[in-house]
Amino acid sequence: MNLHQNSQLFKELINVVSEDSGLKGSIIEKDYYVSLLLESVQANYPHIVFKGGTSLSKCYHLINRFSEDIDINFQQEVNKTGAEKRKLKQSHFKIRK
Repeated sequence: MNLHQNSQLFKELINVVSEDSGLKGSIIEKDYYVSLLLESVQANYPHIVFKGGTSLSKCYHLINRFSEDIDINFQQEVNKTGAEKRKLKQSHFKIRK
């Protein structure tokens, strides 16, 4: 079960984390959904690479910040075929070069 599927428990957990961390509940909730999105992208599009400041924070803990956007790129061999770009566009993802 994903935490957000039980809305009452999810709200309570966000409040507990907010009180413990000093962060706004809205930031904690956004970070949760960004994490779900990244998990889904990795599971469904293995040739996508997560990069940028958010990756430095979430993956490597090199910086302490929250960002509402994520930076992704395609591995080189996928750029040649464009297959992943077409698949993403059909899935309503916005892709910027």
